[in-house]
Amino acid sequence: MDPSALPPLVGCLVCHHEGTITHARGRRLIQLGTSDALTLTCAHCAMVATLDWEPAVEDPSQAETWRIRFRKLPRDYPYTYAATLFGKAGWLHADQALDMSAQVYIHRERLQQAQAGLLDWLKPRLLSPPPPLMSAEERVYLALKPVQYGKRGSGSPFQAGREGTVLDTGTFYLTDSKIHLLGQQRDRSHRLSEIAQASFDERGWTLVLEGNSTSANYYYGATTLGDLFDGELIVAIILALRDGAS
Repeated sequence: MDPSALPPLVGCLVCHHEGTITHARGRRLIQLGTSDALTLTCAHCAMVATLDWEPAVEDPSQAETWRIRFRKLPRDYPYTYAATLFGKAGWLHADQALDMSAQVYIHRERLQQAQAGLLDWLKPRLLSPPPPLMSAEERVYLALKPVQYGKRGSGSPFQAGREGTVLDTGTFYLTDSKIHLLGQQRDRSHRLSEIAQASFDERGWTLVLEGNSTSANYYYGATTLGDLFDGELIVAIILALRDGAS
């Protein structure tokens, strides 16, 4: 069987570079018993995966079905999202792997656009009527829910939010000049310039307000867990608007 005919070898499912995949014949997989597995390695991003397939009856050089399991993934920028998405997936069948790979590609493109300050793809809009505390001139870039508002604990800014006390939850609006929370307890609003720090990890994101006011003891944050709009992308969008508005 010619491994170069197999679909994943056209390009890397993680970094999407073509011509960077090398393969080595692995052991026969007992679970299927239909083929020898291939170990795939990407020379660009250092991804390592195991590929298994069933050959087509009409043409044994082509794969009828295949599945893949990622054994090593790059975890540095810009592949943190790919590592989160693929890292706990286990065996993925062809359709699953290709769909997730497309999601990884879209996320990476959106992240790089956000970091360059290019946010038109978010299609910012005016709300009519605007929610409480929002002016009619503010353009909304993100509306997220549920988002927490709470009092910070000790530790790093991100841990401080997660270890703190939740005071309210609601819908969070990010506009071209402010952040707003339509909470269950009350509504809140802050200028983008009041955002001192923005942190993320694979679980979600946290904002900490500037330190020259009592607001600095409080945070906004949410859990994302593999969504396309994960903590990394949300933070990049928030910082792009904050820095552009300052």
